[in-house]
Amino acid sequence: MKFTHKIAKLAQPLTYRRAWRRAERHIHPVPLEPIYARIDQPKLAAIQAQYASSKEHYAKYADIRRWLRLNIVRAQDLKLHRCGPKSVLDLGYRCQIWAAGPVSSPRFRSISTGLAKTTGGGARRSGRSFLTT
Repeated sequence: MKFTHKIAKLAQPLTYRRAWRRAERHIHPVPLEPIYARIDQPKLAAIQAQYASSKEHYAKYADIRRWLRLNIVRAQDLKLHRCGPKSVLDLGYRCQIWAAGPVSSPRFRSISTGLAKTTGGGARRSGRSFLTT
């Protein structure tokens, strides 16, 4: 990237909005451990062991810490951690289930039902639980 391009970015308002969002994440942090501790660890370990060597695209979601960190950042950017309880509809992967029709893969069913039970998955209303859906 050219140096002149980097200097030109300093004049763009988006640069300052992004910097402020990043600063707010540090001012109002959301710790990962209390959220992670609420997940049923034996069930999570079983799911992770079952899909550790899987080449399926959905096996990547078994890395819970990585996805929790990413979703905490998203929730902070939306300021969901600083407001009262909200109803959150998770359209991310359940939308794929309905778009593709009935789920016939036993692997996919075990991951989706196992994680939905351990994290409470789906749309619901209960404080900071949106971070684990």
